[in-house]
Amino acid sequence: MFRFIALIPIALWLISLVVPAVGGKNDVGMGWQVLLIGWLGILNAQFGWFANIAFVWSIPIVMNDRQPSSRTQVILSLGLVIPALQTLFWTEIHTHEGNSPVIVLVGYYFWLAAMLSQVVFLNAAKRSSEE
Repeated sequence: MFRFIALIPIALWLISLVVPAVGGKNDVGMGWQVLLIGWLGILNAQFGWFANIAFVWSIPIVMNDRQPSSRTQVILSLGLVIPALQTLFWTEIHTHEGNSPVIVLVGYYFWLAAMLSQVVFLNAAKRSSEE
């Protein structure tokens, strides 16, 4: 049952890839497009994309419901939470027309829910393994 419920963050993440995630003045970026170029956010002091690395790394741990080491759990939890929450302060996007304000769309909220719910399941996997 836990494995089935643990699919929720993965489903949220996959949905975030196929719906509009961000918009600018004249552009709308789908989630998969943001995933492909998001690493460039480092040039704008925007590190949210890196939460995807921790997310993918944590999937086998959560799906196998195995207990990660405390160190791994802390690293993954911080790697999910800090970059994801940092995106709340994302105010502008660089486009070929210059800077424009960021408009977050539904895909962003699916992505944010996926990152934060993965932290919950990562910690729940540890607790259920201890019982």
